[in-house]
Amino acid sequence: MLIRSPRTLAVFTGIACAISGASAAPLVFRASGTIEMFSHFSGSEFHPFTGVADNDPVLFHFEFDTDATPSSIDGDWYRYSFDGSSSYVELGTNRAYFETIVLGTGVTSSGYGGITFTGENQGLRFSAGAGLFSYSPLSGEIPTSLDFDEFTSQRDFYADSYSNQFLLPIAFGSLDSASITPTPSSALPIACGALLMTRRRR
Repeated sequence: MLIRSPRTLAVFTGIACAISGASAAPLVFRASGTIEMFSHFSGSEFHPFTGVADNDPVLFHFEFDTDATPSSIDGDWYRYSFDGSSSYVELGTNRAYFETIVLGTGVTSSGYGGITFTGENQGLRFSAGAGLFSYSPLSGEIPTSLDFDEFTSQRDFYADSYSNQFLLPIAFGSLDSASITPTPSSALPIACGALLMTRRRR
């Protein structure tokens, strides 16, 4: 359907903005790295570890929003729990989705500021996580952005199987990059705001 009338377009825009603004805009944490050590411990023969080796790339994609309240607080460290069905990790060419994810942020017991994401899949019996730590404290509020260069203390990740009986995880390594940005679906409210501001100036 081609909308020719500016007034009709404004109505449709208003409806779309109202619908998109009814819930919190989701954010996504994306981080990439390289597996520095892969161990053939128990569980490594199953997905998502099959065919994975040292030097394979890793990508984390965690979706969350700012409406959550802490699921637990330990001193100055805050944990937030989210549904994980839209979040995943890629190990080499394997992608596995999570069932639940936990965002941790604030100040650790050692005094470091940190942001961590951990995902679990009970069905696949595996977990994976990424962590960034800095020498500066963080507030414990859900982060809406991050500067990767500020986290100079530690930048690492792991992936492990529930079957692994060792303390060392099946795969771990260092992160090369990380960011927090709006998900593609949350770009509509931004576009709505820009369009409405343009119309008001006319």
